[in-house]
Order: sequence, then structure tokens, then C-alpha cells
Amino acid sequence: MADGQGTADPLELEHMIGYTGQGAQSIQYHPTERDTLVGYIGRLVLIANVHDKHQQEFLHGHNEEVTSLAMSPSGNLIASGQGSSRCVPNSEAMVIVWDWKTRQSIYRLIELNDGIAFSRNSVTHLAFSGDDRFLSGTDDQPGNTKLAVWDMESGQVPNPSPSPNPNPNPIPSPNPNPSPNRNPDPSANPNPNPNPN
Repeated sequence: MADGQGTADPLELEHMIGYTGQGAQSIQYHPTERDTLVGYIGRLVLIANVHDKHQQEFLHGHNEEVTSLAMSPSGNLIASGQGSSRCVPNSEAMVIVWDWKTRQSIYRLIELNDGIAFSRNSVTHLAFSGDDRFLSGTDDQPGNTKLAVWDMESGQVPNPSPSPNPNPNPIPSPNPNPSPNRNPDPSANPNPNPNPN
């Protein structure tokens, strides 16, 4: 009852025990800070020190259960994906990209949305490219699984630029000008000229 009006301050999570073991990468070491683990449980991303069980940080931003996690190779970015809401029509299976140093979200990516009212899909896999430039993600929508690739400089799905020559090394057709009366192998026709006169 902080304000004397009968309203209480919200409780703040101080410590968490356990982890979600549903995903193959639900808990992983930070790539450059070897004493740090990153994982998820419920709607939270957890950052913990392996030597001090009380040294934990929580990244808040998901409104549904976290279902996937990835760390960029440099360790500068974290990506966490969630499931879509069971209660909100057309909700998104969203991906949040976090800045490691500030622990703030920098992108909320919704391209894995299935667009179907009250259906349920979840982000199942996330992976960064080796140079941290791109993030890829997939969902689990049966019969309509999606793959998205985002540019981490803009948070957008990049538009592929058309190639000036769409087929730079065309393979020539074995017979570019087929003719029904043409036989390229004279030995295949024992009588090439049936009417010699």
C-alpha cells in the first residue's frame, strides 16, 4: 500500500528456479560471456550467472509463452519467439530482438503471423547468420509453415532485388530447334533417302 489509497505496488519477480525444457535451445551459454546463461520460462527471457544463482535478470515484453530463443554469434543480440494468443483474434506469433548491452527490445517482428482468427501458431526455430546481419525464423502452423528472414539493420524482411540477368549461365537446350523430320544421327535411320530418284 504505497500510496495510502489502498492500492499496492505491483510485485516484482526477484528469482526464478527451473527452465522450459521444451525447445532444443531453451537454455544456452552466451557466446562471449561464458559464465552467463540465457534461457526462457513462461513469458520471460532469463539471463543468469552460472556462479551466483541469485544473479538473474529478466527481459519482459512477451504477452504469451516464449517458445524459441537464439543468440547472435557476437553475443550482441538475443531473439526470442512466442506463440500466438488463444484469446485474441489474429494475434501474432511474434519475435522480439533484444540488445544485449541495454537489455531493451529493438524489434518486434510479426511476419510469422498466420492471419487466421483464433488459430494457434508458435515460433519454433530462430537462428542468426554468422555476421549477425540476418535472423531467420519458422513457425509450426500445420500445412502452412512459414519461414521469414529479417535484416537486423532495419528489422524488415529484405526485398530481393531482381538480377539484371536472371539466368547468368543458361544451360543450352540439347535441341534448340526441334524439327519432326530432322534426325541428327544418320546411323539411326538406315534409309536416309527413301526416294533416291
